Amino acid sequence: MHDILTEKKLKRILMINFGGIGDEILFYPVIESLRSQYPEAHLSILVEPRCRNLLEHHYYLDSVLTFDIKHRKSPADLLELLNLIREAAPELVVSSGGSSMVAPLLFLSGAPYRAGYDSGRFPGLLTHRAPLNQKQYAAQMYYDLLLPLGFPEQPVTPQMSLPGVVKDWASTWLESQGLSDQRFVLIHPGVSLMSKEKNLIKSWARDNWLSLMQQLLDEGEHVVLAGGPDDAEEIDYLLPRLADHPHLHLAYGQTRDLYQLGALIERSASLICVDSAPMHLGVALNAPVVAIFGPTDDRLLLPPGEQLHLQAVTHPVACRPCLWATRNTTCDTLDCLVNISVEQVYQALRQLMPVAVKESVSTSSC
Repeated sequence: MHDILTEKKLKRILMINFGGIGDEILFYPVIESLRSQYPEAHLSILVEPRCRNLLEHHYYLDSVLTFDIKHRKSPADLLELLNLIREAAPELVVSSGGSSMVAPLLFLSGAPYRAGYDSGRFPGLLTHRAPLNQKQYAAQMYYDLLLPLGFPEQPVTPQMSLPGVVKDWASTWLESQGLSDQRFVLIHPGVSLMSKEKNLIKSWARDNWLSLMQQLLDEGEHVVLAGGPDDAEEIDYLLPRLADHPHLHLAYGQTRDLYQLGALIERSASLICVDSAPMHLGVALNAPVVAIFGPTDDRLLLPPGEQLHLQAVTHPVACRPCLWATRNTTCDTLDCLVNISVEQVYQALRQLMPVAVKESVSTSSC
């Protein structure tokens, strides 16, 4: 589909993508495509406050705006949101929201070009409407927003490059741990606090993490245990039970942001995690990832096709996947997650990185 909009020299573009950190990483192809098409434009994005740090370091963005849409939904709040959009003075605004309030909000913003999904009650208020196809890889769903503008149809996967200063930090940290020349497995067992509060349970049992880590450590693998502030309970459970193993290295509390975590992921032999922001970070860095999926759909959250460096671990039950498909919270039994065994995850890891061959040293006496 061709549209003259791709031939215009737009000066100001605003993207709106409310969601978690994973959603922002999945949105990267939209950011990159708009920057490629409009290299001289002022490119800004409006996100939730929890995502500010990630986006402020994005090379293609000129400014990052924030609004706490999860907790501010009164008429006065929405008026403030509208004013925030109007102050950005965009010629083109692109929004990923699917609710009925999106099109009126964009219309009232004064932007002459308004791109969004053909959903809700007032899609006619948009100048460029994209079909909302939620049965595909989420990054592709976001990229569909650009098709009515005249952008080419193409498969997309988020890509991320890390600043040199972050890579240098990782090298220094790994050297301090004696890991400069050692392969290691990076384990990130946690999920966001918000998902826990909303009863969106995607986390694997702590005893399973413990058993997996113990097995890897006993086999001589170096294991780096990582996490953020939301993961304190998991870390506090695991650490005392691993008996100060010499091959266990603690990155929890030592990574300042997702970029430093990403630098460790990039250097690891594999990341093991659940459906979470670190998983999307690993995908964007093209790193080996073992991802544990319970109620969510790996087909929508990982790139399609054969990906030799990605392993999704699932347990087939008739009701899976349910989260967002048929339910807005997880069920009480969570059979899809509870029944994923340590052995399954271990074997998935070994598909990516076989057991290290240990040199045997023989001695002989004269």
